Amino acid sequence: MGVGKAMFLSEGTAESGAKVKFEPVQTNSIRQEYVCDKNEVAAAARRVIEMEEKGKREEAVNNILQTVRPKLDKYKFGDIIGMQQFRASKLDTTDIDDVNILLFGPTGAGKTCLVSMTETMFGLERMSAPQAGGGEGTIHLEPFLEKHTGGFKLLDSRGFFTLDEDFMSELNDILKGQTQALDLIKRKYDDIDSRAVSNTNEEILANRIHGLICVLDYNDPRFGKYKDKMNQYRRLFKKEGYSPVTVVSYKTEEAIPETVRQTKQEEAAFALGAAIDRTFIIRNAVAQSGGMDNNEQAILLQILETALLGAEQFIKIRKLDEKWKKVDEKRQTGGGVAEFIISLQKKYKWEQKDVDDLSKLFEDEDIGTTAALKENWEYLKGKIPKWGIVDIISSELH
Repeated sequence: MGVGKAMFLSEGTAESGAKVKFEPVQTNSIRQEYVCDKNEVAAAARRVIEMEEKGKREEAVNNILQTVRPKLDKYKFGDIIGMQQFRASKLDTTDIDDVNILLFGPTGAGKTCLVSMTETMFGLERMSAPQAGGGEGTIHLEPFLEKHTGGFKLLDSRGFFTLDEDFMSELNDILKGQTQALDLIKRKYDDIDSRAVSNTNEEILANRIHGLICVLDYNDPRFGKYKDKMNQYRRLFKKEGYSPVTVVSYKTEEAIPETVRQTKQEEAAFALGAAIDRTFIIRNAVAQSGGMDNNEQAILLQILETALLGAEQFIKIRKLDEKWKKVDEKRQTGGGVAEFIISLQKKYKWEQKDVDDLSKLFEDEDIGTTAALKENWEYLKGKIPKWGIVDIISSELH
C-alpha cells in the first residue's frame, strides 16, 4: 500500500554510530520499521537539498533560455536599458547601427571559440575558425554576427603574448575606431603583406568599440600575474568609461570544484577591474565533444547580455558628453543661433513663419551657434528668399 508521510524518530541520545529509527507511517495499519545508520540519514538529507538546489538551477537556466535568448536573437540597439533612457535625455542615436563588442585576451585563450559557440547557439553557419595547435590564429579585426542580429557584432582581435606598450597602443587604436573591422592588426615583427589599415584620426562614436569581453585561459600559467600586469589597462578602461566583462574559458570535461571556481573568478575580476557579477567561467565547448548543454548556453547568453548592457551604458554616457560639449561650445561662442533669431524677430517684428523657415534651414544645415552661422553665411544667405532678412542678418553678424 502507499506511504502517507515519513518521520525521523531518534531513540535516546544519538551518539556517534548510534542507530536511528526511520518509521514510515503506512496508510494501512501495517507498520514497518527500518533501522539505518545516522550517517545514511544525513546523506539522504543532503541529497534532498542537492535535488532542490538542482531544481532551482534548472529553473533559472530555463528562464534565461526562454527570455534572454529571444531578446538577443532579435536584438536592436537600446533593447537592454530601454530607448526611453535616450529619449528622456533627448539624445540622438540615429548614427548607431551596430553595437561593437570587442573580444580580446592572450593568444589561445578561446576568443574565437567563444564566437563559434555563439554562432552555434544561434543556429548559424560557423564563419569563425578557431586555431589548432596553440599557434597564432586571428591577425585581423574580424567581425561576426552582424548579418544575423542586425544590432550587434562581435569583433575578434589578435591575441597578445606580452602586455607591453606596443599592445597598449594597438588596443587603444581599436577602442577608438582608428583600427576598424577587417583591418590587419599589424605588429612590428610581422612579415605580412595586406591592405592598409583604416588609420583614421577622427573619432566617430559609431566606429568605436562600445563593449569589452576579455577572455582568459583557465590553465594559463600567467593567470595569477595578470592582476599586476594589467594595471594600466584597468586605468585605460576606467578613463574611457568601459565596464569590461571577463570570461574564463576551460577545456576539461570535468566540473570545477566550487571553491576553486570562486578563487579563479575573483582573480579574473580583479585583473580586469570588473565586478564579480560581470565575470563568468565557461567550458570551451568547441575544444570538447558533445556541444553545449543548456547550462553553458545560459552562461553564454548572460555573457552577451552583460556585455551589451555595458555597451549601451557606454554609448549613453558618450552621447551625454557630446550634448554637454555642444552646450559649452555655445556658451563660449556667444550663444546659440536660435536665441539670435528670436532676438532679431523681436527687434525687427518678423513674422513667425519667417522665423520657422530660418530655424528649419539652420537645423538642416547643422548650424547651432552664431559663430557657425557667421562662418557659413556666404553659403547660407543664398538659401533665404527674402533679401530684407538677409540684409538684417548680414548687418547683425558683422
